[in-house]
Amino acid sequence: MNNIEYASQVLLELRSRTQLAKLPVVIATLRRISPYVFEELVLTCCFEQGWQIQRNFRYTGDGGIDGRVLILGKLYVIQVKRYADYISPKHIKDFVCCIEGEGANGGFFVHTGITGQLSKQWFFSTCYAKLLVKHQN
Repeated sequence: MNNIEYASQVLLELRSRTQLAKLPVVIATLRRISPYVFEELVLTCCFEQGWQIQRNFRYTGDGGIDGRVLILGKLYVIQVKRYADYISPKHIKDFVCCIEGEGANGGFFVHTGITGQLSKQWFFSTCYAKLLVKHQN
């Protein structure tokens, strides 16, 4: 089974769960799967939204961009990270540089960690990325 097929299987499993205690199960599952499967899972979710996606040809050496998505004709880049703890503010800064380097309208920084104060400041100080959801342990 390839990473895309496995990501689809994980999505089905996660969607079959009841709402009660769903977020902790989802986070634990995303932290457990391969980082490549996690990337494909996020891209599959984007595709299911009706967005045009561009998957990378390889997982390593991708320049910090795990995928691209066109939404209403505008380019957004995707970065997917598995964290067990706080996300690194440096990763946020690097991601903003990737967005600018691609000439994208913005990006999605999807992670399983905790967003600390410094990372939040970076999110809020850029016009390219917005903090949508935070997870607290």
